[in-house]
Amino acid sequence: MDLKDYFQFVTVIILFFVILWAAYMTTRFLGNFQMNKSKGNNLKIIEVMPVGPQKTLQLIRIGSEYMVIGVSKDHITFVQSIDESKLTFPENNNETVIPFSAYMKKFVSKHHDSNNKLGEDIDEGKQ
Repeated sequence: MDLKDYFQFVTVIILFFVILWAAYMTTRFLGNFQMNKSKGNNLKIIEVMPVGPQKTLQLIRIGSEYMVIGVSKDHITFVQSIDESKLTFPENNNETVIPFSAYMKKFVSKHHDSNNKLGEDIDEGKQ
């Protein structure tokens, strides 16, 4: 492999990473654009309850009115309007989001403990 081939290889690798970076940045930009575009104060999904495969009941707020709609794969159906006084809202509206790392630590420790118990059972069986 001579020097010309080496520079051509390095150029292709650099070009690949530049294209990869550009695709990533474009995706982030479009995602943020859509997120900001869809953020409004007049329409919000309050609760969702699955009632079957690809079927949900959704409590939504449009302006100051609350409505229940049925959503399926192909249809959206109005069910009824609900007076706000009949709804109960949690005291703490700030949802606490559990980080993925906490779930991962719990899974790993549970998996590690079960492997240790299995190993101890096997070791006891050998004696």
